[in-house]
Amino acid sequence: MNLDYCVARLKEGDSRYMKDIFKAYYSYVMSISMRYTKDHQEAEEVANDAFLKVYHNVDKYDPSRPFKSWISRITVNTCIDHLRKKKNALIFTELNHEVINGDTLLEFTLNDDQKILPIIQSLPPQYKIVFNMYVFEDYNHKEIGKILGISENTSKSNYHRAKKIILKRLHEMPEYQYLLNPAI
Repeated sequence: MNLDYCVARLKEGDSRYMKDIFKAYYSYVMSISMRYTKDHQEAEEVANDAFLKVYHNVDKYDPSRPFKSWISRITVNTCIDHLRKKKNALIFTELNHEVINGDTLLEFTLNDDQKILPIIQSLPPQYKIVFNMYVFEDYNHKEIGKILGISENTSKSNYHRAKKIILKRLHEMPEYQYLLNPAI
């Protein structure tokens, strides 16, 4: 089934095509949701909410732009809304900008979902959101600050704090010791 056709039919009010969109994008939406939540069940809840938003707002979708980008943005916003509701209000702390070493280790590990996902999920919400938006959603710190209602510097410091926590946990993993100490 052609997904552009499904989206067009859904925009015209034919709700039968929502199941095709759901099937086609479920894994993608879940992969985003898993980065923002603590477990699979919570990610499913967020993913379902995101699909409801897609269904109710499909008339706002601009067909000249990629549908995947649109559904990604809805999913990220749904994740952020979910975390805000869960905590009532996220507390963002101003931190001094820290220089963090280990970019190579972090880039290497970002490709290993089994290692990095549990670490990202365990981050404090204010760090997790900024880290995900910056690394996976390609927002810059100015955009993140505007979306979350924080300063650009707070976004930068929360990102660096998240990165520091992730690197500390990676340094504790025996399987990464060969990257940290090549002589081993």
